[in-house]
Amino acid sequence: MPLKIVSDEELNKELENVSVSIPPSVSSVSIEQIKNPGRSKGDKNVPRAIQKIIGETANLESRQDAIELAKELQISHDSVDAYSAGATSLATYNNKNEDLLSHINSRKLLSAKKAQSRLLQAIHHITEEKLINAKPDVLATVAKAMSSIVKDMEPDSTTQNGNNGPTFVFYAPRVAKEESFDVITVRE
Repeated sequence: MPLKIVSDEELNKELENVSVSIPPSVSSVSIEQIKNPGRSKGDKNVPRAIQKIIGETANLESRQDAIELAKELQISHDSVDAYSAGATSLATYNNKNEDLLSHINSRKLLSAKKAQSRLLQAIHHITEEKLINAKPDVLATVAKAMSSIVKDMEPDSTTQNGNNGPTFVFYAPRVAKEESFDVITVRE
């Protein structure tokens, strides 16, 4: 029998199926109500390893796969969103868990390195002879793909100065203080 809270009827029904004899000293079983149901403050019900797996699945495979995995483990959709962002719950969404976040980022980096390796292999196999013998639609596809690779690899020039547009500098006249003027005494 799995471990869970059951009603008296379910308990008695299960005890009837048990072949082990119950000692006579145990005459009855009592069920106690939990005083404060739910998660108490600081209680971590989901192990960190499960949080890492769900966060990794959401980032590297898909959110839907992570939700299906979480559903099997009886974890909410909100927790999937939190784990994928490196937080342990939506309540702590802005305070990221460093252990969880570093795990997700390291897995993303590993996937990016694998993809970069495959990309370099693919570029290496594009020879001049293949380009000369290619049809115009294939050449157009290769050119478009190469231009997007170049765009992704170049540093973004619009964010170098911290903004995305032109920089305007406005000069305001200095406000003169009374002390900066010469004092002239006039007789009446």
